[in-house]
Formats: sequence, C-alpha cells, structure tokens
Amino acid sequence: MYNIIKAQMYQIFRENATYYTFIGGIGFTLLGIIFGVSEETIDLSKMTGSEYLSMGSVGMPLLVVILVFTVRICGGDMTDKTINYEMLTGTHRSKVYGGRAVVSLIFMLVCTFLLTLLPVIVFTVLNGWGYTMPMKEGITRLALIFIPLIRLTSVFISLTFVTMNTGAVVAIGFIIIFAEGMADLLVEQFIDSASKYLLPFFSLSQIEKIDYYNLTFGYVDGKDVQVLQDGISAGTSAVIVLSCVIVTAAAILIGYSVFRKKDMN
Repeated sequence: MYNIIKAQMYQIFRENATYYTFIGGIGFTLLGIIFGVSEETIDLSKMTGSEYLSMGSVGMPLLVVILVFTVRICGGDMTDKTINYEMLTGTHRSKVYGGRAVVSLIFMLVCTFLLTLLPVIVFTVLNGWGYTMPMKEGITRLALIFIPLIRLTSVFISLTFVTMNTGAVVAIGFIIIFAEGMADLLVEQFIDSASKYLLPFFSLSQIEKIDYYNLTFGYVDGKDVQVLQDGISAGTSAVIVLSCVIVTAAAILIGYSVFRKKDMN
C-alpha cells in the first residue's frame, strides 16, 4: 500500500490542476472572509483569531475542494485503466483501495489546514487571540472540526469506488452538501428543539454545532460582540466522535466490499 500512496502523492503534486484547486479554494475563502466581515461590520484589520473562529471555521470552499480532491485521487485512475494495470501486476485490491483512501484523507487534512487553521493562525499572529473564547476552547473546536470532515470524506471515497464515475460522485457530493445544509437550516428555523437529533446523522449539522455551540452576544469595549457562554460539552463531543467512527467505518467497508467484487473490464 505504501507504493500506492507514494505514487498517488507524486502524481497529484505533478498536476497543475492541484495547484489551481488550492488557489481557487484559498481565493473563495478570502472572498468569504471579506463579505462576511462587511455584512457584520467587522474591521478586518483588527480581527482576532478567536473572532475569526466564531464566524464559522468551515465554509463551502473547503467542502468543495475536499470533494474535488477525493474524486480525483480515488477516481482519476479509473478512466485510463491505471487501477487495472496495478491489479494485473499483483497489487491486491485492498491496497489499491486503501492507498487512495489514505491519500484522500491526507489531502482533506492539508485542505483543512490551509482553509481553516491557517486563517486563525494568521489573525492570531497579527491581532492576538482575542476575547471571544478561551484558546483552549478554540483548540478543542479546531480539533473537533476534523471529525465530521473525515466522515464526509469517507462517504465521498466510498461513492467513488461504488459508482466508478467521477462526474456522478461530484454531482452526488454537491447534492449531499446542499441537502444537509438545507435540512439543518430548515430544522434550525422551524423546529429548533429537534436540531440536536440531526447531530449523529449529518456532517454539516455537526460542523454547525462545533462552530456556534453556546456562542452568545456580549457587550465588550463598547460594542456587541460574540462571546462564549459555555464550552462544548463532553456529551456533544462524544456524539460527534462516535457517529463519525460508525459512519466512516461503514462507508469504507461498503466501498471496499463493492469494489472488491467489481468487474474491472
């Protein structure tokens, strides 16, 4: 499997599309920051790390970039039959599958660092951490945000190997992202008391919970700002982690079980 991982890493870093995808994701993230602060009349030059984190750590650009990379890594070699050649040379299907799954998760981590953690670090270096939440709580939330993203990536990995159709997976991925987002928004708007029941089932509901859990408005330095009311509870964290483990394991196993029996032509 190491050789598959090494080959995939070498291949993807040689492709210009990789860098265009990174640049596009960073560009749209910056636009999101600019429009976000303009709507909330926040001075971007004075934004602190904790203040940025309270605006929402995961945006649509990150989800789209993760989807694009996962589909390219897992499905890019299906059209040119590279996967067939790997298996013809004696590489076991588990290694073909596992190697690409590992690289997809690595790129998810890289993308999350660039589009989520790096802005927090930059604003903290420039303007300090701030008073929105204690740094310990911020680190907890940043660590937790990887959990639903691992889960979402594992679903994209499974879909790619099940369908073996990159275009279909991109379309399904967008549908999943928007459907979860709409469901979360509608439940929050009309049945707020039921929103907690979405937590084990929807990745975006978990992301929303991590981003805005127990944030309220307080009066600090003469203005209304978001401040932490209470940290993320152990129970909420446990639901997020446990559901991620179950869904990730199920998705990876389903994807492999289907791929293992597929006729590769």
